[in-house]
Amino acid sequence: MFLMSWRQRLHGWGFVLRETAASFGRNRGFGKAAMLAYYSFFALFPFLLLLLFVLGRVLVASRGAADALERMAEQTFPLFAQTIMREVHALSAQRTWGLVSLGILVWAVTPMSAALRQTFRDIFKAERPLPFWVAKPLDVGVVLALAALMVAVVVSEVTFSVVRAEWPERLSFLLRWVDRVGPFAATMAFLLLLHLAFDPLRMAFVHRLAGSVVSAGLLAVISPVFTTVVRFNPNYGFAFGSLKAVFLLLVWVYYAFVVILIGVELAANLHRRDALMVRNLLRNGISGAKLPAHLARFLTEWSAGQLIFKEGDPGTELYYVVVGSVNLSRGGQLIRVMKPGEYFGEMAMLLDERRTATATAAEDGTQLLALSASSLRTALKENPDMVLLLLREMAERLKAADQMIAAV
Repeated sequence: MFLMSWRQRLHGWGFVLRETAASFGRNRGFGKAAMLAYYSFFALFPFLLLLLFVLGRVLVASRGAADALERMAEQTFPLFAQTIMREVHALSAQRTWGLVSLGILVWAVTPMSAALRQTFRDIFKAERPLPFWVAKPLDVGVVLALAALMVAVVVSEVTFSVVRAEWPERLSFLLRWVDRVGPFAATMAFLLLLHLAFDPLRMAFVHRLAGSVVSAGLLAVISPVFTTVVRFNPNYGFAFGSLKAVFLLLVWVYYAFVVILIGVELAANLHRRDALMVRNLLRNGISGAKLPAHLARFLTEWSAGQLIFKEGDPGTELYYVVVGSVNLSRGGQLIRVMKPGEYFGEMAMLLDERRTATATAAEDGTQLLALSASSLRTALKENPDMVLLLLREMAERLKAADQMIAAV
């Protein structure tokens, strides 16, 4: 049983990963990543200026704030930190900062937040767009929350540096552990904040966490790989001349958004996993010999003559025949025998009405997949072509019923 449970989990994860790769392509993930890289490039400097101003107040000494911000930039943009901070310092020295300037900086970053919000809604198939009076405050709130998170990270790093200088030997093991885990934890917090702010569905926290862990892990992998490739290939981007640094920065941000969106797709597919299974079943069918392990949790077995549901019962599930057969009867009269690869019970479920027939297992060892109403509705909503498939099936059944009546 334990081995079967692990087998089911592995098959389930394999199914979700395959669907994630497919949905990333269908949703034009690379194009969305390019768009987000473009928006983030113009939002980067206003956001760093905002952080520099806030850190200057939190850390009192503006030099300390600049040093802390530079260390954070080195972790986020390892190849471009000096160039970015040089431009930030030049911009910060040119103006006097007040509330109006801060408002302008926050507003300048909101298009990036809006692009992220819309990308999340596209991936999660949100139907209704948010009204402006809801969307804009949300974008401003996300910018401020991200700024607060970055300030907390920088202040924590400054505190960590002080502790490391004061007690280098006593806390050596703990300090090394924090030094390794800290950047990953900060990345996780950043990604979780995006999920909490922009996920348009009431998703389980574990799904958000899984998507964030995958994105953070991929970022931890591609960062040293990208740095190594550029260092061993210094002519990469040479054709852009003086804009080479800008080109490389955009490329790095682009790759970063690619892996972030992969994590978002993973979280979305974990949330709609049951609906994806329903879609694949209705489209492709399945037999008992080829039943994937991850579908075993939906499988129920029935004996000959055993009642599955009776006429007048609430219709809350769709049943798919894997092995055996099922008799459908109305008023004691047999109206149809459902064979492997066929499904029944969808009409009452979709219409939220009572069952119009009685279903009983026709033979021993009949195996059915019991699928929920919410899964079917999600599958139909996100895959309009399935509506036509379902209508064709209903039309075939009506045709068969008409022929039966005519024969009588």
